[in-house]
Amino acid sequence: MKKFWFLAILLPSVNAHALTLEECIRQALAQNRILQAGKNQVKAQRSRADQARSAFYPTLGFSATYTRLGNAPGAVIPAMPPLIPNEREITTGFTDNYLARLSLNAPVFTWGKISEPYRMEKEKVEAENLKQRESEEEIKLATTELFWSALALEKNLEVRKKSAESLERHLKTVENKVTFGQATNFEQLRAQVELSNARVPIKEAEARLKAFYDRLQNLLGLPIGDTLSLSGQLEFAPLEIALPEMMNRARASRPELKSLAIERQVLRRAQALAGAENRPSLSLFSNLEYKNPFNAKKEWKLDWNAGAGITFPLFSGFHSRYKVEEIENQLKGLDLTTKETEAQIEQEVRQAFYELGVAAENSAALKENITLAEKALEIAKVQYEAGVITNLEELDAELSALSAQTAYFSAVSNYLIAKARLEKAVGAKIE
Repeated sequence: MKKFWFLAILLPSVNAHALTLEECIRQALAQNRILQAGKNQVKAQRSRADQARSAFYPTLGFSATYTRLGNAPGAVIPAMPPLIPNEREITTGFTDNYLARLSLNAPVFTWGKISEPYRMEKEKVEAENLKQRESEEEIKLATTELFWSALALEKNLEVRKKSAESLERHLKTVENKVTFGQATNFEQLRAQVELSNARVPIKEAEARLKAFYDRLQNLLGLPIGDTLSLSGQLEFAPLEIALPEMMNRARASRPELKSLAIERQVLRRAQALAGAENRPSLSLFSNLEYKNPFNAKKEWKLDWNAGAGITFPLFSGFHSRYKVEEIENQLKGLDLTTKETEAQIEQEVRQAFYELGVAAENSAALKENITLAEKALEIAKVQYEAGVITNLEELDAELSALSAQTAYFSAVSNYLIAKARLEKAVGAKIE
């Protein structure tokens, strides 16, 4: 059992419309374009399942035909003297024929050729939902990473600006001393170089912060370049976790493993369906006809017929056998894929767990470092006022304290990101 300690650093809201992490995640889940596309894929799979279900219902069709014959159908009666002295030809039909038909067909028993495809498509809906959940977890992690990175960079940018202000005050002090002959031009040049060097990281940090905001806006489905304000709390709170527990939760919660289990079930159904290809199918049919002529009379009459039919495939070139063998090999490949996925998940959980431990230790150490740096700064101020040390030495102590804060904010941000990565690896929230 490993224990991590958290320290809370409150970041003030930039304005009343600043977004919290929870609001950013909700916005991303609702508006992210990748997730929107995934939702459409889920809907499309539901439609495919409905298509498969339609095979259970009877089919009803209507057809109408008109046929013009070149010669009306008839028959020849041979001569049979003395009753029929000469051969005679009679007509039994008409040249114009009309037929309107309403047909009904209904499957009765098909050895699973209808039910199995429907079950397969239903299971694929669940697989699409799990794939959507994977995408949501990826978007949540990316949003969390950008959120904490941006907040930490904001805080570090404030510290860097304070450092630059301190260097500006130091430069003015050196310039005054040069005027009165108490400092050399070398000291003045060195102060100018230090100030210039301090301003460069500020510009770089501002550019990185804009890039973070642009990437976050893209994840949230917002126009890139608009004003975006964040409000959050860098916190280092108590947490007790164990690696075996994380492993067990990952095996039970990761959607990839659930999706592979569904894929196995779909293949099993496909194998059963392939084995039923050579089995008979029973169906019922009925027709309602309205036609002219009817019984060799030129008149419209209504007629009907009904019956049952059986279809029995006798030989299909061993197609069913080869299909079963194909699926059997696919199942063997799926077994290997499942084992590889389990190994990758275990590796991902271990790496995230170790990174979280390192980040926690770094945060604790850097918190202590801030305390030491602040004490050193207090001593330096007292010594400077007493004339024991120079302004430059006091400035070094102040910059060291600010640098310790910068390192600490980065460490806490890294810790929170590591925690989010472990939650993604486990597939569940860690409290």
